[in-house]
Amino acid sequence: MQVANIRDRRSLECISLTTTALIQEGDNAIIDVDGDLAAEVAPTTPLGVPEEVVEQCLPPIYASLTIFSFIGCLMRLGLIYLHDYDGAPVVAILYPQIMGCLIIGWCNANKEVLIDLYYPLYIGLSTGLCGSITTFSSWSLSVFGAFVDLGFTGRSGGYNLLAGIAVTIIIIGMSLVSVSFGEHVAKIINLQTVFGHSDDWKAPVFKLETVRFRIDRLKKRDGAVMVVAAALWIMLGLLGIFVQTGRGVVFAATFAPLGTLVRYRFAIFNVKYGHFPLGTFTVNMVGTALLAIFYVLSHAPFTSTTSAECAILTGLSDGFCGCLTTISTFAVELRTLKLSSAYIYGIASTVLGQVIMLAIIGSVRFVGELNRGCVE
Repeated sequence: MQVANIRDRRSLECISLTTTALIQEGDNAIIDVDGDLAAEVAPTTPLGVPEEVVEQCLPPIYASLTIFSFIGCLMRLGLIYLHDYDGAPVVAILYPQIMGCLIIGWCNANKEVLIDLYYPLYIGLSTGLCGSITTFSSWSLSVFGAFVDLGFTGRSGGYNLLAGIAVTIIIIGMSLVSVSFGEHVAKIINLQTVFGHSDDWKAPVFKLETVRFRIDRLKKRDGAVMVVAAALWIMLGLLGIFVQTGRGVVFAATFAPLGTLVRYRFAIFNVKYGHFPLGTFTVNMVGTALLAIFYVLSHAPFTSTTSAECAILTGLSDGFCGCLTTISTFAVELRTLKLSSAYIYGIASTVLGQVIMLAIIGSVRFVGELNRGCVE
């Protein structure tokens, strides 16, 4: 898969997408595994195929990421709340991972149609929604919690070891299976058929170029997406200030887009280091470390937090860290990397995540007992 070098993105304000009518997977690359950032395709165009330039500015992409981050974060919290009960057969964090990985499998299978419809829609669904539903940091905390019994079940050390291994295997396994199942669902809900494309319709090629930002480049739907994103963010901010009930959830949704946008920008390193997705790895490790710190601040016996501070810590943990880290991209990368690279990447991510948890939470856990958490 040939990918040209990406131009300087620090000044990138608008994107020009050059489309043709043909692309073959594995020939000329257009987008990394979940659409985080696109790379230039090799400058080969099939003979006789006309090109069409479609301009797309970055602000609508950011706005789409913001909107779908709100939705994805709330979906994750809702799924966890729904499945967090006494006697649950598996950890509640499993269900958001299944949902997000299933959706990203469907999105990737319908990628060309989604991009052809509206580029920010595809980025919003794959990076914003799926990346916000799934979370690597909370999974790492769940695995570590099983290893050291943060749930206060009173298990013996041997059972803790078995529990930690089980949570690791179940979530990674189900995430990989869910991506495949999402691709299967795409054969049933096929957007190419839904939108009336003929059987011989070919996916377009997208080439990114840097162009200057101008207001007249914004389409009506771009403006609508930006207005909706801004309005929702302002509304959530006001709810967090003036509403006293459920502020942890409100703050989580408020902080969610910040994590997603940081993750989106770091995806450039996935293209630069194809054998080891450094962008995803970095945000997953940083998000895991931050979540461990927030966990200590809200559970350590030597800290004292007010209800407002507790709500903010909850929001940062579930919102910012939850959306900064992702399992959906991680699962897709494991499926697309070469076998040896996938094992190295997967083991390194899993082990280092646990080392980070051990260094931060473990250092407090083994000195003194952690309490059951602050109250909003």
